[in-house]
Order: sequence, then structure tokens, then C-alpha cells
Amino acid sequence: MAGEIKLKKTAEVEELLKKRGISDREIAEVIATVEKTENKLAMLPEKKKYLGKGVIGETTFYALYSPTGVANEYDVHSAYSHKMKIVGISEQVPSFEVPHTEAFKPAWFCAKCNEKATDINADLTYIGVTRSAAALACPKCKTIYMEEDFATGVLPAAEGLLEKKRA
Repeated sequence: MAGEIKLKKTAEVEELLKKRGISDREIAEVIATVEKTENKLAMLPEKKKYLGKGVIGETTFYALYSPTGVANEYDVHSAYSHKMKIVGISEQVPSFEVPHTEAFKPAWFCAKCNEKATDINADLTYIGVTRSAAALACPKCKTIYMEEDFATGVLPAAEGLLEKKRA
């Protein structure tokens, strides 16, 4: 399925994905799955940019992309990943806050349920330790998404600390 997907990337995005260690195969697999299931977020107001996620092995990968208008061809705007497993929605106060570096936080809409995604607290677990963190989720299907700033900033640092503690 993932072999059918054609990805288009700018040189800047190509360099970013190389730095993050994310392959075209992983991005294509995520896009192929979320396009089939509609289990993705659409950025409001135009709904032409999507955020999809998928678990490959022990890692959750996210792809921020747009259809080009050509069948099975997508512009990739970004991709990121994390090793912490998303357990579910938490009632706890977040252990980690989401750093928002953007002046404007985009509004996201669940493409599957037609619901606006909301800020929630999610439980994340990694090597036996569970913590709560701020995230986005669809209020209907409860699918949880970690935002890029958090997944590429706070989570790698937390994963590294937990790995050092374990060693």
C-alpha cells in the first residue's frame, strides 16, 4: 500500500526529515493508512492540510501533508515521531506543558468524525514510566495527537532522561 504513495518535499523539508531520521517509507505508510481510514486531523479553515499518525514498531510517526490533486501524490510539509506510547486521555494535570512557538495555534478538525479537536491531557508511557502531557484529541473518537513542538522538543528530552535512569 505505501509503495503507491508519491511524496513531494522541498529541500528544507527533506533536510528536516533527514535530521529527524524519518524515511519516505514511514511517511508513505502513515499517509496511506490515514487516507484509507480518514483517521486524521484537518487544519481549519480550509481543510487542505492534514495531520495523520501511525505506529510503526515502537514509534509513533506523524505526517503533516496536503494532497497535490494528482492521485496518490502528496506534498509533505513536515513529519515527526516519538517513542512514548499514548495510553489515553488523562484526568491528571500535565507533567509536561506544550511549548507554543507559533503566534497562531492552528485549529484542527477530525476528518473522520467532523468534530473540532480539543486540548486534553494524555497519559504517555515509556519504559515503565507513565506521565501526563497536554495533547489534542477528537471529542468523539478520542484519537489523540501530540503537537509537533512538543513531540520534537519536550518528548525526546524526557525519553532521554528515562533511558539514562534505566541504564
